Amino acid sequence: MTQGLSFGSFVAGNGGTITISPTGARSQTGNVGLITSRGTFSAAQVSISGGLSNAAFSLGFPPDGAASLEFVGASGGRGTSMPLTKFVSSLGSSPRLGPNGTEQLSVGATLTVLPNQPVGDYIATFNITVQFN
Repeated sequence: MTQGLSFGSFVAGNGGTITISPTGARSQTGNVGLITSRGTFSAAQVSISGGLSNAAFSLGFPPDGAASLEFVGASGGRGTSMPLTKFVSSLGSSPRLGPNGTEQLSVGATLTVLPNQPVGDYIATFNITVQFN
């Protein structure tokens, strides 16, 4: 990844979701308060290379809930992780590498924010697989 996926700053309230689209737009549902005065939010930016010019490929994202944002320094107690779902890329349903054998794409996802989530920093790691057809 050349840039990580970031949901920005928010207040959990009674919970809901935050979605980052592949274009980097941020939206919420439920009782999550988005904070715009500090922190940034963004779609992930990914570079793919190693294939032939114009090669077709497919992307694989984690299944819904398989990746979670984890509270930094937490011991894994209740309310310290938030699941990621609905990963989506900026590429259409039949992506191809460019003429030079590379492609840039953006990735967004939805974060489920649990009620009264602890204030602090969260981090996640997830894999995106590329399969050349």
